[in-house]
Amino acid sequence: MKVITTKWLDVNKGDTMTPDIRSRLVGREIRRGKASNDLFAATPPLESLRTILSRAATDIPGTRQHDRRPDSERRTQVSFIDISRAYLTAPTDPEDPTYVELPKEDKDAGPDTCALLLEHMYGTRKAGDGWYEHYSGTLMDVLGFDKGCASACVFRHKARELECSIHGDDLTATGPKCELDWYKAELQKVYQLKESARLGPGPQDDKEASMLHRIIRWTEEGLEYEADPRLHEQVVQDLGLKGCKGVGTPGVKQSYEQIEGDEELKRQQERPYRAIAARMNYLAADRPDVQYAAKEICRWMSCPTEAGLVAMKRLGRYLSQQTRLVFHYEWQTADHLDCYSDTDWAGCPRTRKSTSGGCLMVGRHLIKSWSSTQGPISLSSGEAEFYGVVKAASAALGYQALLEDLGIPMAVRVWTDSSATIGICSRRGLGKLRHVDTQCLWIQQRVREKDFELRKVRGDLNPADLCTKHLPGLRKIESLAELFGCRFRDGRAATAPKLRGGTEEHAPLLSVQQEMAEDSIQWGAKYYPVLLVDGERVPEAYVHRHDRLPHEHEDLDDYFPQAIACDELPEEQETVDDLEARGRERGRQTPKFGRHSSPITQKPLAKP
Repeated sequence: MKVITTKWLDVNKGDTMTPDIRSRLVGREIRRGKASNDLFAATPPLESLRTILSRAATDIPGTRQHDRRPDSERRTQVSFIDISRAYLTAPTDPEDPTYVELPKEDKDAGPDTCALLLEHMYGTRKAGDGWYEHYSGTLMDVLGFDKGCASACVFRHKARELECSIHGDDLTATGPKCELDWYKAELQKVYQLKESARLGPGPQDDKEASMLHRIIRWTEEGLEYEADPRLHEQVVQDLGLKGCKGVGTPGVKQSYEQIEGDEELKRQQERPYRAIAARMNYLAADRPDVQYAAKEICRWMSCPTEAGLVAMKRLGRYLSQQTRLVFHYEWQTADHLDCYSDTDWAGCPRTRKSTSGGCLMVGRHLIKSWSSTQGPISLSSGEAEFYGVVKAASAALGYQALLEDLGIPMAVRVWTDSSATIGICSRRGLGKLRHVDTQCLWIQQRVREKDFELRKVRGDLNPADLCTKHLPGLRKIESLAELFGCRFRDGRAATAPKLRGGTEEHAPLLSVQQEMAEDSIQWGAKYYPVLLVDGERVPEAYVHRHDRLPHEHEDLDDYFPQAIACDELPEEQETVDDLEARGRERGRQTPKFGRHSSPITQKPLAKP
């Protein structure tokens, strides 16, 4: 008989100013034994939460139209519910018993005694799957919901016009107020729960809430969504960049000289590098402006290098300045699902691999965005764009299936800026492209069957360009983010928790302060961020305060590089083009031939 050891686990789910201490007795079975299927449970994608928010702000033809009158009993609301001690409510399987040791505080604890679990315990391998089976059974058998096929954590009640997404023990639902009241009352009969917020247009409705550490607000223009601010604050603190000067872009493309001179980090720096890179990658899910930069940093995780550290510092300085990017889910009417695709062909100077970027939108609402390195090495830009369109079409069709789980029929349009890709998708077979991966040719049949529309967009107006490369300036990033319905904002959300530790100073996890950083250039007596223009490294101005004009700053030399004239040449020295100089020198050395003379002198062949 296997007995699982236990321990007490104390977790502060709040911050230093407003602590929320949770103390639980947990099992220690997760790392025990080999991996098996019972360790995993169904989890919805992040876009399921954004779908609920977008659904509350979007009127779709053929479905329920929203009532946004503040005094109506059927006004649209968004409910956030947390189930207390969720795993402890799910019964175990009697045919597969689980035994745990008793805590030392129990009077019956001893070396010869153990406990048989009647309900699942946190930390045991079957707890997650057992909780999923319990709440899904409650919603379907007791409340009458229908479970989704594309995502098993998405539920819909057709008669009561409710849509719900469940992530662990956190439930997000939208629908009419009276139906959400019924939904909460029925759940209280089975579980001990807490409704953290009920957003809506009414004067008594909440206006701001937190779900999965994301901040969600109800405004007069629509809903707003933003990332947990503690993520970028922790990154800046771990890099030792608190109070540093910000930069306008999250990264710059490395030169070949930097790549050739790159060296591996010291062993004691590798683990902190991976920790910060993982946090940046988690933040990038809610920050499309840093997705490409974070992706490139994570590519060095297996073998961190000095170049990766410099790129990490650059992104940290950008986050110290551009602290918030807010998604705006404005009131709208939409009838199509649009997915934009873009590719940077052979953009990686190390491997010559391409980058695929894309964004999935319902009207003006950004649901999903991505930046990923392609596996195969493309031999042409058309091939790279083709792989990008295949990924975009896969994401769009998958999300279309999720919407169908919620009873929302919506046609799909895929956009690309490549005419060659449209030609490849419109034909049958490879044609002259012998090196294209044949497993991607399914898209030709889908285009022929008109499962989605494939359309052309101008390259300079493609919003997916934000996710494929380092852009030249902040204005370009802001313009593309505006197409997503995302806007930069200063300050901090009212309900956002503070970073643990309060105002105390902490030693940086990975200090990257350098006198001569590779992403800086000396210009006069100052150092400025570097910008590549036609292959030449030139200085870029620091990001300054948005409420002041550049000339209103007192320390102009600290923020704005000044043009420096080159030294004048001596008067007697003539500036001559190199090619012209070589031609003159060659002309002086060439002999002059007569009318009948030959410039070629034939030499007799040597005897063998």
